[in-house]
Amino acid sequence: MDIHQLWKKETAGEQKSRENIRKKLNAGASGLGEAKLEILAELIFFVLFASVFYKWFDGYNKPLWLSLSILALCIWMIVNHVLVYRTMSTLWSGDNVVECLAQLREQYERQRNVTCILHTALYAAWLLLASWGINWTQNKVFILALFFLAGILMIPVAQRRWNKRIQLVVNSEKMLTDF
Repeated sequence: MDIHQLWKKETAGEQKSRENIRKKLNAGASGLGEAKLEILAELIFFVLFASVFYKWFDGYNKPLWLSLSILALCIWMIVNHVLVYRTMSTLWSGDNVVECLAQLREQYERQRNVTCILHTALYAAWLLLASWGINWTQNKVFILALFFLAGILMIPVAQRRWNKRIQLVVNSEKMLTDF
């Protein structure tokens, strides 16, 4: 449930106020449950990938710098996802809801940029790991091209997801500023 739905649900007997909205949003009705689940799923994936890529993807047969860069990117991605989850869990850091929404929007914009850059770098490193030292055949080139295309297509998908979250905050800011 987003802030607009909360605003409409306010009963006639209850005074419509920013504080009532803030209390209800702090109680967990922020509409970010699905986004938090996505972040947790990605977090679990990166933890698992970081723990098994060395053996499962023959990291020991690849250059050390490549394995270390993938491990460093995975750790950075894990830290980033923990910070994103923390941001989504603690929406309000003060009493002024409009200022809190402005801070949240700025945090989301920063986290969107960092997350998209990390996803791109990790995907590029993963492609390099997958293609390092293999005997190239036409089928392998085709499969690698498909993975490359999938990675390119995932960048706008991730940006769109973040832009939807940011737009929710912007709309809430506008609604409360107009109030």
